[in-house]
Amino acid sequence: MLLHTLLRFQDFTSEINYAALQHKFASYDAKYNGILEPRFDHSIEGDFSINYKYNEDGYAELSFFDDFLYPKIDNLSKSTINIIQQKIKTTFQYDKIKIELFINDTLKECYEKESIIKKNEFLNEETRSRLSSQMAIVLEFLNDDYLKQFEFKDKFQFKLMEQDLLVLLALLRDKKKLVHHNESQLGHLIERHFECFDESTQSYKTIQKAGKKLNNFKNSYKTIQNSITRLKILLQNDSFYEM
Repeated sequence: MLLHTLLRFQDFTSEINYAALQHKFASYDAKYNGILEPRFDHSIEGDFSINYKYNEDGYAELSFFDDFLYPKIDNLSKSTINIIQQKIKTTFQYDKIKIELFINDTLKECYEKESIIKKNEFLNEETRSRLSSQMAIVLEFLNDDYLKQFEFKDKFQFKLMEQDLLVLLALLRDKKKLVHHNESQLGHLIERHFECFDESTQSYKTIQKAGKKLNNFKNSYKTIQNSITRLKILLQNDSFYEM
């Protein structure tokens, strides 16, 4: 049934997949009744509606976006996490080595899908935004609930303030000297492997929500000017290059 259709992030990684999803919705118009699928040459731009028969005597006009796509997307993280948990329970039977390999492979797939979806121009801004929010929940679940079990105890300790370290890494990535596809992937690696210096406690600490902070730099350049100034002083000092 239409209302029981489960979406996957894969449905949004190509225009062919997205068009197939639109075809699925359109096939439930009363004139097709879910049996004959209409054929679209490409995905439909914008919203469209169908005349949906929900019982013997009742019909309703359903919007693709408001009545189908957006509610389904908003449940995507929950259904994806349920599938992951079920596979861990039934396939790997809590074997830590196999689980770690599976989680790392799943993370890689999620990061790739996230990068592709963000660039897909056939999706409107609202759809991309909702998908991004759902993917963030899945990534946080994978990193926090599972990968932290395998976390390295020894981390790289940088005697830099948190923002200075993040700005440095963001600049290296922006100038193609550090290769990572998106902020969330780089952010999770920073959280697991790097520590910054806390001046107030004179100790090293882990970095929280690194991906979100990296992404915020794009929209708040003025807030990182002090970090840029401190980095320039550090990197332009001749003594920095003495071994």
